[in-house]
Amino acid sequence: MPSRGFIRGTSFASLGLLFVTLFGCGGGVDMGRGTITGLVFDNSGQIVRDALVYIDNGPEAYTNSTGSFTLANVGGGTQRVYVQAIQDGVVHEGESDALVNDGEISRTVNITISPVINAGTLAGNVRDRFGFQMTGARVQIRQRTGGAPSAMTAFTNDSGNYRISGLKPGITYDVVATSRGYRGSSFSFQLNNGQTLSQNLTLNEPIGSSMPIPSGVAAVSWSSISSTRDARSGQALETIKRLLDPDRAKRKIQRKVNNNAEAGRAANGQVEVEVYWNRITNLDMRGFGIYRNDNSGEWFDRDFLVDPTSELFVDSGNSLEPGNDYAYSITSIATTYDGFRGESDFSDVAAVRPIGYLELLDPSGPGVRINWRAATGASRYAVYLFDRYPSVNVSDIFNNYDSPVTSTSFTLPSGLIAGRTYYYLVLAENSDGSSKSVSVVGSFVAP
Repeated sequence: MPSRGFIRGTSFASLGLLFVTLFGCGGGVDMGRGTITGLVFDNSGQIVRDALVYIDNGPEAYTNSTGSFTLANVGGGTQRVYVQAIQDGVVHEGESDALVNDGEISRTVNITISPVINAGTLAGNVRDRFGFQMTGARVQIRQRTGGAPSAMTAFTNDSGNYRISGLKPGITYDVVATSRGYRGSSFSFQLNNGQTLSQNLTLNEPIGSSMPIPSGVAAVSWSSISSTRDARSGQALETIKRLLDPDRAKRKIQRKVNNNAEAGRAANGQVEVEVYWNRITNLDMRGFGIYRNDNSGEWFDRDFLVDPTSELFVDSGNSLEPGNDYAYSITSIATTYDGFRGESDFSDVAAVRPIGYLELLDPSGPGVRINWRAATGASRYAVYLFDRYPSVNVSDIFNNYDSPVTSTSFTLPSGLIAGRTYYYLVLAENSDGSSKSVSVVGSFVAP
């Protein structure tokens, strides 16, 4: 079990950065320059490609085929990120705030876009119980229905005001406002077409610093060969994840990557570990601490999630390798956290050992036989067949997941259309399903 103390073993310099990360920073502090990464969704939960993402008088970028974007060399402090896209001839927009620290990556700034023609706006003011305006309070807006895994953020300005636009009418949104040292405030709302809703919030004194221990913690690892990690093929991995976990699109995802993960990634593939826990509703909570143990006996603080609505964290980068043991534990962190008090006890430990990479071999006959090399640590295999490239929201037309094989080949059923191109993936799992490996996307023309 990890030793208590979310920042145990860190320096005073890192402690200062922790407070900036957890609680924001007022004016007059030079926060340098950093990077913002994130994802863009529509209200149905589908990723949006080729959307323009920009900051006023700052960098701009377009989302790639997996809906992700990167804005580099962004000025420090609170930055409003805007998104514009045209879908079916209709202009869609969305926005969210990001807190940028020097040299750091503000990860997974999820933004949901809605049609401009009927999009609504939420605005208001945040004050303390004495009526004083609060600067830098974090207002997080999460879509409850509709499926988009997005929690948008707005920080209050020097007058205590917040505003966020691009909200879809008729959808229920849940809002939580938090600030260091205060009890959060929450409400839910729906908008009519083009409506601007004004909602003021009051943050009161916290009831206490005793935090609930996160429950239901589990970990699942995913290994994938490098060629599945390009912009297009990365969609295939997400497709398999959603096929195995239909509720995946509804979760708020926080992702941790190394700053130089692409440059340092192992030549033959990448490992991701997804850590889940049960959602906690507590207005005295600021976020979560993520701890990892690399089988060395030492626990270290992997990340700070300043989002009390989080329920899934994705650990990725070049520090994870197949065959190694990794353990994770989660804590909840109070708004009154001072570096020593205000952190829950550690959750139960979720452990995982990623299995090896899965390499496809050429298909063979008679009929169509799919072949592959064994993945180290795998005990069963399933083949997924598609009649078009398996991007996000493309369903398979056949799989044998409920009747997996232990061998390294599988003959597809008859009935394929001669001359048609089909695509396929092979999924490997260990005995308890906690470690999975996905092949590259293969294709063949049916004989």
